[in-house]
Amino acid sequence: MCNCCNRNNCCRWNVIRQAPIFVQGSTGPTGPRGPTGFTGPTGPTGPTGSAFASSQGYFVNVASQAVASNADIPLASNVVLNGTDISKIAGSSSATLQPGTYIISYNTDAVVPAGGTSASVALFVNGVSYAGQTSTQTATAGSTVNLSGTAVVVLGFAQTVSLRNTGALSTNFSNTALSIVKLN
Repeated sequence: MCNCCNRNNCCRWNVIRQAPIFVQGSTGPTGPRGPTGFTGPTGPTGPTGSAFASSQGYFVNVASQAVASNADIPLASNVVLNGTDISKIAGSSSATLQPGTYIISYNTDAVVPAGGTSASVALFVNGVSYAGQTSTQTATAGSTVNLSGTAVVVLGFAQTVSLRNTGALSTNFSNTALSIVKLN
């Protein structure tokens, strides 16, 4: 029976039900911060890293000193000498290194000798020039030139290192420094 007219099957209206429409309002104020949560468990310990620079040496000779051709440059002072893999007697011209990998840097000022046109110095390992580690500067006699170099040296057994005058003439060297750091 139809409610609108009290007859059977007389209503032809379809009743559509629609949800109410709401308009969103503005955002309210931020609420208070909640309590901090519990701390989680500690993670596993990572692997131990390798120690860096277990031994270091820094040797200098500030004073000007005449060094004969094919002679080692004396290194008067041991400024830094840490660890057990590098040893050097103060005033000597060479340091002894135990097996391992080292980074070796050198720097010196040289006065080009009278009658010459250049000054030259090289890194020597066990009395032999280390490949690619000769520094040479050409200039007029009496000029001061700077000679320097850096090398990574891998040693399988204990060996000595030194700086040598590889020029053809006796040369005055000053402000000489030799830095050695063991990498592993």
